[in-house]
This record gives sequence, structure tokens and C-alpha cells, in this order.
Amino acid sequence: MDAPELPELTRQIFMGNGHSPEIRRAEKLFKRCMENISAVQQPRVSTDQTDFKADQEERRKIEFEILADAIELFIGLTGVHPHEA
Repeated sequence: MDAPELPELTRQIFMGNGHSPEIRRAEKLFKRCMENISAVQQPRVSTDQTDFKADQEERRKIEFEILADAIELFIGLTGVHPHEA
């Protein structure tokens, strides 16, 4: 039985090729995820209801970006879409 072929990102990681485009892209995605998670965790400063709603909408957008980046990293590392896992 043949072993399944590794996704390119995973193969580059195992080869130790830290300068490949796949690894650089993954590093950027991971860094952006971490920055966005930090931004969402910051406490809200304004007490104005209008500002609160705008803040909540901005946080939802950031949370969506985090999810999209995490899914892209998952697919890059595993070669499998999460709903197929």
C-alpha cells in the first residue's frame, strides 16, 4: 500500500525548507491569526451604544478572518478540507 502524498506545505516543513513560499505564507497566516486573536480579546473602551454595535461588528469581521486563516492553514497542512476530516 502506497503512502499518501503529503501536502506541499507539510512536505516543506518536514524538509526543513523555511524559505519556501508555502512556509512563508503559512507563517504570515499564523501571525495574522495571533494578532487578530489579540485584537478581539482587548476590552471594549467606549460605553456609547452606537460605538458598542460598531465594535461588535468589527469583532465579528475579525473573528471571521481568524476562522478563514485557520481553515486555510488546516487545509495547507493536511491537504483535507475540515468538512472532509
